Amino acid sequence: MSEQAFPTVGFVAAGLERLGFETAFIPAARSPGDAANWESHIDGSVAAVVAMHVHSNTGVVSPLAEIAALARHHGAISVVDAAQSAGILPITPREWGVDAVIGSSVKWLCGGPGAAWLWLRRELAGVIEPLDLGWFGHEDPYAFDIRHFRHAADARRFQGGSPSIAPFALARAGIETILEIGQEEILRSNRACIAAFAEAVGRPVDMTDRGGTLCLAFDDPAAIASALSAQGFHFDMRGKCLRASFHAWNSPEEAALLGRTIADTRLAFRPAA
Repeated sequence: MSEQAFPTVGFVAAGLERLGFETAFIPAARSPGDAANWESHIDGSVAAVVAMHVHSNTGVVSPLAEIAALARHHGAISVVDAAQSAGILPITPREWGVDAVIGSSVKWLCGGPGAAWLWLRRELAGVIEPLDLGWFGHEDPYAFDIRHFRHAADARRFQGGSPSIAPFALARAGIETILEIGQEEILRSNRACIAAFAEAVGRPVDMTDRGGTLCLAFDDPAAIASALSAQGFHFDMRGKCLRASFHAWNSPEEAALLGRTIADTRLAFRPAA
């Protein structure tokens, strides 16, 4: 995986070292948006390749079809983390040729925490046996036979214990809202806001092969944070990176205000990469 992957993914991979696996990182300085950087790291020793669809601190989109083909060529499983893209970019695992896609219901799906989801290639669903078992992953959860566990034949085998209903209810409301608006409309609105931002800040913004989050790296993050706070903005800084995720309910006028505020500071910034 890339060092630019979300840290949780690396933490999970580190936990697999007890099973004899080792995590290999593509250095953060080598863009995960370049298929050549993946090709130089994937060989016959790799068991699984984990790629972010969109990277949280740069917005860079991974070349998933190329990554999946490389993994398949070397006999590795390919896994995509779509937490930063589901709801604004198309999720097409069959077209990508990947084996699994994981995600959450936060971010663009507006569903809150606690309702993660998994897509698995159908041909693998009955073959892979989860390491973590729970009674809802049992073929017959109500058998209550403590001596005999049988994996469910379908996707239910990946469930754990009693489901937490509240996060699912919240996620359902968020997803229904996103479906009603439409992913294409959300992306159109997002790009309109980014265009308004670019005009107001006086600099072009290239969103080619980027997700919905505008990621800007500032040389003086404390100064930009102070300036934005003074204007009443609520914002998120990741180190030197300011992230602006314009959703369907944001307006070009709001985006332009952000652009003018940044322009007025005269602080140096660049697109995160």
